[in-house]
Amino acid sequence: IPPTIDNLTRLRHLDLTANRLSSLPAGIGNLKQLRKLDLGSNRLEALPPDIGQLAALQELDLGHNLLESLPPEMSELVQLKVLNLSGNVLAALPENLDRLTQLRRLELRGNRLKHLPTNLERLTRLHLLDLSENQLGQFPPQILGMNQVRTLLLYNNRLAVIPPQIELLKELKHLSLQENELQTLPRQLFHLHQLETLNLSHNRLGRLPGQVDHLSRLRRLDLSYNQLESLPPGLFALRQLLHLNLYNNRLTALSSRIGQLSDLETLNLSANRLTYLPTAIGQLGELRMLSLYDNQLVALPPQIGRLKELVSLSVYNNRLYRLPPEVGQLYRLENLSASVNHLRSLPPELGQLRQLRTLYLSYNRLRELPAEIGQLSRLRVLVLRDNQLRRLPTEVNGLQQLRLVDLRNNPFPILPENADSLEQPLLLRALLDIWQKKLDAAQKPEQKRQLHAQMARLYAPLARTTGQEENYLLWSRHLLLSGQFDQAEAALWEGWQLEVANFSEGETYVASSEATGIAAPEFDFFQFSAHKGRSAYVREMARTLPAIMLLRGEGEKAAGQYRQLKTELYTSEGPPLSFGEVLLEDLELLESLDLVPGEYRKEVREVKKLLKE
Repeated sequence: IPPTIDNLTRLRHLDLTANRLSSLPAGIGNLKQLRKLDLGSNRLEALPPDIGQLAALQELDLGHNLLESLPPEMSELVQLKVLNLSGNVLAALPENLDRLTQLRRLELRGNRLKHLPTNLERLTRLHLLDLSENQLGQFPPQILGMNQVRTLLLYNNRLAVIPPQIELLKELKHLSLQENELQTLPRQLFHLHQLETLNLSHNRLGRLPGQVDHLSRLRRLDLSYNQLESLPPGLFALRQLLHLNLYNNRLTALSSRIGQLSDLETLNLSANRLTYLPTAIGQLGELRMLSLYDNQLVALPPQIGRLKELVSLSVYNNRLYRLPPEVGQLYRLENLSASVNHLRSLPPELGQLRQLRTLYLSYNRLRELPAEIGQLSRLRVLVLRDNQLRRLPTEVNGLQQLRLVDLRNNPFPILPENADSLEQPLLLRALLDIWQKKLDAAQKPEQKRQLHAQMARLYAPLARTTGQEENYLLWSRHLLLSGQFDQAEAALWEGWQLEVANFSEGETYVASSEATGIAAPEFDFFQFSAHKGRSAYVREMARTLPAIMLLRGEGEKAAGQYRQLKTELYTSEGPPLSFGEVLLEDLELLESLDLVPGEYRKEVREVKKLLKE
């Protein structure tokens, strides 16, 4: 910072956030009109005494620096309303900090504080006090005098006891006590009648006091990561509760009183020991998120279909053998996770979930999918890995919004009989991934030929649906390696028509004596010379068609054209294309698959000899 900054005597707001500052100029105290000073995310290790001369300062952000202590002059900032010291290395605060009587927000999260100054209770105008992630060890008694505090954050402080006097904080609305070592709670905690948010997660609570119903204004309650085995009846009297998190406790049953929480929007019961849900769950008409994963549920009640506002339902890792048909009545549902269960089938009513975007059904026992799954027109993610699927319904072609499909580890013995009618690219690619793994693992030539033939069946609709030349090349190649030579050539020419259409103006390909723009069924390498080195498709045809000629007994023609090719077809940059190598490689591969007819083996050997010259 230039020393001349002290000339800006009328400056009201100075923001120096994230500038790697290691010090401040002494003249900073001359900025007498400064109201707001942002120094967060720097490398300050100390503050100059002149900081105390900023008499008009109301907001000071020193968060995320390297401060180990504060100068006594800080107490002279008597107009200060907001002070952020979070993310430093403070082990103590100045004793005279209580002079900052106008403070409304004091943020001290992420320091090394073990205690507070004895007179800090004089900060009676504080609305927010953040002492999270320090090393307090016990509840600071000074807080009990701050009777105007509305938000008190004390998480991650190794607190084992909350004093009964906490009831003195009559204005408290938000209390965060998570990640401590609490085993019990004083009943006086539940005399905080203004409380709206209470976070008690990551403690060691085994029970809740019955007085929990006194928190009549509570809207958010987090009890996750505790040791609760049951819930007190008073909990279900919290009629204004919107969010209830009971994740990772020891609950074995859920009271039918749960239906009394009629305004509840999110309910997390995951990672407990529930074996069933009460029918009263259907009374939660405002519920938007219901999380039940990692339990022991064997069934879902039909009443779950009454949750008309539900957007997300997770029943992952339970013991479900079926989903009730009433699931189809969850018309707003966008996310359904039912992986790791024992599902053998899906209800046709699933097709009524027209808003569904993600569907996770992996690690079940599904043998087939209902045709109605094709009605999920907004589905983007479909995960079906590790089931027992043997076919896919043609209706999956309706899933045009899919962005991710996983069909791995399903026992498709052969391609689904309707594979030729599948058009959904992601589903086709998912099946191709499975068949590629089968091909990689195959040992016998006959088995490999069959797998190439099946992959060709998948590439046919994929090529025609996507119009991508790469897919035409792969379609043709799998036909070639399955012994379907004429079909392989036809697939190449079909893709070549797309290649012709993609040529830019002035580069029209003449297929025969007429400028038709479409390849004729007679191939002449010289007709490709205008595009040498510029089209992968041209090079692939030049690689594949000689092999097809050889296998049809046209060895002399193939050899003659290859000699011309060797001279004519090369890239304009770098060494000539190694067509001889790739053609030789293909011929040897075809021999390994027993695809060279006996009457042409001699000619193939002669061509291979030529290629090696």
